[in-house]
Amino acid sequence: MTLPPTAPSPRPDPLRSVYGNAAVLLGGKGFNALLSLATLALAARALGVAQFGLLVLVHSFASAVADIAKFQTWQLLLQYGQTALERGERQRFLPVLRFALILDLLSGLLGLLLALAVLALAWPWLNWPPELRLPAALYMSSILFLVPGTPLGLLRALDRFDLLALRSGVGALLRLLGAGLGWWLGLGLGGFLAIWYLSGLLSLALSASAAAGQLRQRGLLSGPWPASSGLAPAIPGIWRFVWQNNLNLSLGVASSHLYTLMVGSLIGSAGAALFHVARQLAEGISKAGDLLVAALYPQLVRLREQSDLAAMRGLAWRLSLACGAVASGLLLLFAPLAGELLGWVLGEAPAQGARFAVLLCAAAVIRLWALPLEPLLISTGRIGLASSARALVLLLQIPSCYLLCIEWGLDGAAATAILVALASLTLQALPLLGRAAPASNLDLRA
Repeated sequence: MTLPPTAPSPRPDPLRSVYGNAAVLLGGKGFNALLSLATLALAARALGVAQFGLLVLVHSFASAVADIAKFQTWQLLLQYGQTALERGERQRFLPVLRFALILDLLSGLLGLLLALAVLALAWPWLNWPPELRLPAALYMSSILFLVPGTPLGLLRALDRFDLLALRSGVGALLRLLGAGLGWWLGLGLGGFLAIWYLSGLLSLALSASAAAGQLRQRGLLSGPWPASSGLAPAIPGIWRFVWQNNLNLSLGVASSHLYTLMVGSLIGSAGAALFHVARQLAEGISKAGDLLVAALYPQLVRLREQSDLAAMRGLAWRLSLACGAVASGLLLLFAPLAGELLGWVLGEAPAQGARFAVLLCAAAVIRLWALPLEPLLISTGRIGLASSARALVLLLQIPSCYLLCIEWGLDGAAATAILVALASLTLQALPLLGRAAPASNLDLRA
C-alpha cells in the first residue's frame, strides 16, 4: 500500500523569528531604558550639568576610538561561522572563532594606542579642563573591553537573545547602583568615570562567560583546536569582508560619537550634556529598531544560505514598513512629554530643550524607516555600497554640523541630524530599488 505523499511543512516566517528574538531583547531593553534614565539623572544631579557633560564627552571619545578600531567580529562570526556553529561542525567553526578573538585583541591594543595619541594631539581643541587630562587618559584603557564583539556574535548566532537581554539588564542595574553610590558619597567626575569604567568591564565579563558556557554545552571547546597555518582561516574573501566592515563601521562612528564631540566643542560641555540626554530620549524610540537589527542578521544569513534573494528583500521591506509606522506613532506620543522628561533628568528644563529633543526624535524615526537596508546590503555581499553611502553621509555631515551649529546652536545640531538621516535613507535605498542581483552573487560561503 502506497502512502500518499506528505505535504512539505511550511517554512517558518523569518519575520516572526526576527520579532520573537527582538521581543526578548526589548523586554530587557525597556527596563534598561528606565534604569539608564535614572542613572543619567543621578549623575547629572551629582556632578552638575557642566561636569556631567564632561563625563559624556570623555566616554564618547573612548567609544568613538573603540568603534573605529574594532572589526565588528560579531558580523564576521555570523557571516562565516553561523552555519558551522549551528551544525556543530567544530573543524570549520573554531578557525573562524580563533580569528575573531585575535582581531578583538589586536584591535583593542591598537585602539588604546590610537586614543592616547589622538588625545595628546587634540587636547588643545577639546576645551576640557587641565585637571581632566590624567583621568581621561586612564579612561582610554576601557577601549580594551569596549572593542570585543565575539561574545555578542556567538550569542546572536545561537539565538540566545535571552542571555543577551539578561547581560544587558545586569549591566544597566550595576551602573545605576554605582551612580546611586556616587551620588550618595558625593563623588566627583573622577569617581563617575571609574563607575562607567567598571560597568563596561563587568558587561564584557558577563557576555564572555555566557558565550563560553554555550560553547561548552555544545562540546565545541573540548579537545585540541584545529591547527592553523595563518592568522585567518582559508576562506576566500574573509579579509576583504573584515576590512570593508571595519571601514563601514568607522564611517558610522564618525557620524555618531564624533558628532557628539563636535557639538561639545562648538557649544560647550553644558550644551553637550543637553545634547546627550535629548539624544538618549529621542533614541529611546529607535532602541527597538536596534534590537530588530540584531535579530535580523541571523535570519538574513540563513536565507542567503538558501540563495533566496526574494525572501531577503521581502523581509527587509516588510520590516522597514513596520518599524517606520510604529516609530512615527511614537513620535506623536513623545512630542508633548519631551520638555518634562528633559527637566526630570537634568534637574532643569532648558528653554529650547523640548524642541531640540523632538527634532532629534524625528531624525531617529527617519533612521528607523531605513533600518533593514544596510543589513540587506551587507548580507547580499554589497558591503562596499553600504560603506560608500556612509562616506557620502559623513562628507555631508561634518560641514553641515559646523555651519549649522555656528548659526543656530543646538537647533543646528538637530537640523544636521535630520539632514543626515534623510541622506542615509536615500543612499541605502537606491541600490535596492533597481533590478535584483542574480542569486549566484549571494553565495558568500566558503
